[in-house]
Amino acid sequence: MDLLNYRRNVHSQNGEDGVIEKLFEILQINSGYVCEFGAYDGVHLSNTYNIFKHNKNFTPILIEGEKDRCEKINENLKDIENKIVINEFVSADSQSSSSLDNLLTNLNIPELQTDFKLLSIDVDGIDYEIWKNFKKFRPDVVIIEINSSYGLHEDVYDPFGGRPGASAVMMNRLAKEKEYELLCHTGNLIFAKKELYSQVLRFIIEDNSLEKLFSQNFFFR
Repeated sequence: MDLLNYRRNVHSQNGEDGVIEKLFEILQINSGYVCEFGAYDGVHLSNTYNIFKHNKNFTPILIEGEKDRCEKINENLKDIENKIVINEFVSADSQSSSSLDNLLTNLNIPELQTDFKLLSIDVDGIDYEIWKNFKKFRPDVVIIEINSSYGLHEDVYDPFGGRPGASAVMMNRLAKEKEYELLCHTGNLIFAKKELYSQVLRFIIEDNSLEKLFSQNFFFR
């Protein structure tokens, strides 16, 4: 199975909504916490809104650094009673109070350790460092932006240069170190915990090598 066959945009940019919908169906994920940052206005190009907008069993944690955008999140999602909105720029420094670990720990939600279903990381540059230093929680699925202009021969992380972000090679190696397995490339890389891949997904995605799943033609309609 190629998850790209299920790509569909409701609010996402490159088909992630359909991919996530199919992935959650396979994994029988029907509830839990989903976290996204930068969340912008909570709807535009969101990888999580389609998950929780009609399902109260999902709790969204939306992190956005811009105050006016956070106000827009609260306005757009006024009917989502269980949402958690955090007005912070996520820091890549693990010691910072604004590190992802610390922001989520400070919410004091014990079940987040076991019921964290999806994390979407998209900050246009330091995505790699943020995930690398995110160690206190292990969401089932991680969607993370890479710079897809780097090919499979380029092992690169350049957060602030002319081609900001990490290459697929660099990000996939980090995922392996964190015990995640690659599932799909949409411009973002989509990973699942190694144990979920071993128990369920390896029977569906027989070859999850980067060489098999990576494509530089990642913009979908």
